[in-house]
Amino acid sequence: MLLSTVNSKLDMMLKDGIDIGVVAAISLMYQSGCRISSILQLKPSNISTNGRIILHQGKGSEPMVVVPADYRDWWLNYRNSNIQYYEMQNYIYYYRLFKRYKLESPSSFGSKNAVTATARKMVAMDTFSVNEDLNDAKIALGHKSINSTGYYVTNKQAKGG
Repeated sequence: MLLSTVNSKLDMMLKDGIDIGVVAAISLMYQSGCRISSILQLKPSNISTNGRIILHQGKGSEPMVVVPADYRDWWLNYRNSNIQYYEMQNYIYYYRLFKRYKLESPSSFGSKNAVTATARKMVAMDTFSVNEDLNDAKIALGHKSINSTGYYVTNKQAKGG
């Protein structure tokens, strides 16, 4: 799925009255490849005064620092609000939005439970396509092992380190 397609769907979500914080979160997923669980754990204190967001990836991954390209003002306002906005949401809500707005890829690992991983897969594939180096995609996703990264790029585990 092309980023321009994603952006047009995000615009449609805003027109349909979906909250800008939700749209900003989905946009961040497509920019960074972060997991939905990282979004749901996001607190205002994870955002610096210049708008950088520290995402805790879980699963033993290193924290990821992201500078959002879109919705920067919303993220800075969220930082100053001290409201735990994302704690009030859950995975199912995002799953339904991905399905409703057709944000999932038909090749999202062949599992209906991997719908929200589409953004992560897109980041991995785009990074890999630049020079076909799995290590670049591994770094972009914050993986410790290249085996996991290979699955995002090829739907098969990679060999090696």
